[in-house]
Amino acid sequence: MNENKRTQITDTENFYRKLRAHPVFRVLAILCLLVIVALIVCVMVTGITGSKYFWAFLVLLMVIPLMMYVFLWLARLLSNLYDEKLEKVMEEAEKEAQKDTVENQEEI
Repeated sequence: MNENKRTQITDTENFYRKLRAHPVFRVLAILCLLVIVALIVCVMVTGITGSKYFWAFLVLLMVIPLMMYVFLWLARLLSNLYDEKLEKVMEEAEKEAQKDTVENQEEI
C-alpha cells in the first residue's frame, strides 16, 4: 500500500512539474487569480452598495474556483492515463526491438 501511495504522490508531483514547465499554464494561473480577486472586489462593492447583483457575484465566487479545481483534477487524471498508455506503447516497442535483434543474431 505504501508503494501505491508513493506512486500516486509521484504522479501528482510529475503532473505539477509539467504544469509549471509550460508558460501558457502560468499565464492562465495568473488570469484565474485576477478573476478571483476581481470577483472578491465585486462581492465587496455590491455588498456595500446593496446592489441586486450581490448574490450572483457571491455564487460566481464559489463556482469559479470549484470549476478550476475540477479542471485541474480532470487534467491530472487524463495526463496520468496518457502517460500509462505511452509507457505501454514504449514497452511493447522495446520488446519488439529486442525480438528483432534476437532474430537477426540467430540468422547470422
